[in-house]
Amino acid sequence: MTQNNLIDFKRIDSQPPEVVVMELRSEQETCKALQALQERKMVVLKLNRLSFDKAQRVVDWMAGGTHAIDGHTVWIGEQTFLFVPSSIQLAAPKTTVHPVSPRLSRRSSEVNSKKASTKI
Repeated sequence: MTQNNLIDFKRIDSQPPEVVVMELRSEQETCKALQALQERKMVVLKLNRLSFDKAQRVVDWMAGGTHAIDGHTVWIGEQTFLFVPSSIQLAAPKTTVHPVSPRLSRRSSEVNSKKASTKI
């Protein structure tokens, strides 16, 4: 049995979706990410350069901003998150959509161990 990990993005309005990819080096850069989200752009945040506590704070801020505009938060990899505004329809396998974890590193190791045991 194969698992399809493709995510289909369709914009509800007629404009093509835009994606902003950011690798944050400080918490202050979160404002730029929130601004992009407010402009109805998808935001991919790579948090591997931040300490655990700072990364958690950034995810909390972004998840709150995403929730405020009825968007979705998707955990896509170790300390990498996708924030999708409500203007973009998200279709993803259920296993890739996770609530924001209070322990980013623990969440990633749990998911990785599940992937390792999956037979293709």
